[in-house]
Amino acid sequence: MPKRNTTKKQISEYWSHNSKIPETDLNFDWSDSFDCCWNCGIFTKHTERCHIIPIALNGEDKPHNYVLLCKRCHGEAPNIHCKNAMWDWILKNKKKYSCFSYNVSNVIEQLEREYNINFFNVDNVDEFIKKLKHELENISTHSFYVTESTYYYMLKKVRGLT
Repeated sequence: MPKRNTTKKQISEYWSHNSKIPETDLNFDWSDSFDCCWNCGIFTKHTERCHIIPIALNGEDKPHNYVLLCKRCHGEAPNIHCKNAMWDWILKNKKKYSCFSYNVSNVIEQLEREYNINFFNVDNVDEFIKKLKHELENISTHSFYVTESTYYYMLKKVRGLT
């Protein structure tokens, strides 16, 4: 395996200065591009350099041929000789509630479908936030992230759907 000389910082700086994609179309802000996954938007210091065109398909070790992804998204990313596939995939994964992580957005959308509700349409916002804070204190992580199933049952409880 050839040594990679391109740093995460170089990748982040390249794309934040050269991308034509508006932040509103992404799950992250360009100002946070070094510290979060560009696909799911989760904040992590453990992003991985992911080739847009894989090395095995003659992809270059240059900032323009990388994105920064969490380990899980890196494992799901397209491995194809097509420079547009990666950005198409990232753009298709834009979540309705992009201020939350990819997992939380998935869960909120699932609960809205299952219960035919607008998750944030609550009678008492202060009480909702109080419940949310309480439940967040009573969950744990799996490795370094919270699983979708944990969010599902926690948010279901917060919304009074249990």
